[in-house]
Amino acid sequence: MFSFLKDRREFWLFCGAWIAFGLLLIVKIKLDVPAGMNEWPRLITALQSDAFEDIAGDLLTGVISAYFFYLIIELIPRRRAEKKTQAILSTLVSSLVETFLHDRVMAHAEPLGKFHALDVEEVAQSRTLLNGKPDLRQFLSLAFIAKWGYPKFSNSLQLAVSLGVDHARVWMDLTDCVARIKDHGERADRTQLLGKMVDLINLVGKPEIDENVEDEALIWQYMMRDDMKKFLVLAEDWQGICH
Repeated sequence: MFSFLKDRREFWLFCGAWIAFGLLLIVKIKLDVPAGMNEWPRLITALQSDAFEDIAGDLLTGVISAYFFYLIIELIPRRRAEKKTQAILSTLVSSLVETFLHDRVMAHAEPLGKFHALDVEEVAQSRTLLNGKPDLRQFLSLAFIAKWGYPKFSNSLQLAVSLGVDHARVWMDLTDCVARIKDHGERADRTQLLGKMVDLINLVGKPEIDENVEDEALIWQYMMRDDMKKFLVLAEDWQGICH
């Protein structure tokens, strides 16, 4: 409920409103003057006058009212919009993680709504898989989804900017990773390596990455693995700043 207080600006505005409320109570209640102020009778008379109560009270009431309307008109709608934006962008990040982890070769033909929001556990599982022996189909799935997802990543920068500078920085790094993965896939397609790897899958089912796979494919898989590792690190960074 009060997650917006993590923002320093919002925290100080919130504190300022409560301080103004406390001062308003002091002005209206007219507490006894401290003994140390007895030497300034004119100041005491001014502070306890109806004119001071009206002026200070109206100013403090205005501050409190302004903050209340700021919450209703600006902050709450903006926070709701930010949550929806984060959900969309997190789902886009998750599309690569899900496709790679669950070996969804045809995921690139599915709409974004078929994916769920980014799950830290799936990111950890993908990292474990990368450190082991991923299947060739998983890298091919990753190449296809990166080609499908890159335009969405690049076109979504403005959404990330609306969330803040830190979100925009991480999003640009994520987009760069997706661009490199896409380029690896397109290069393999131009050199007919992609077709050869598809033939391997069609012939022998789901080959593991081992010495039986030709050197060209091994180099390609190494580059894909390296950029996917970077993508997973950035995905965790994205999850962190969104929560």
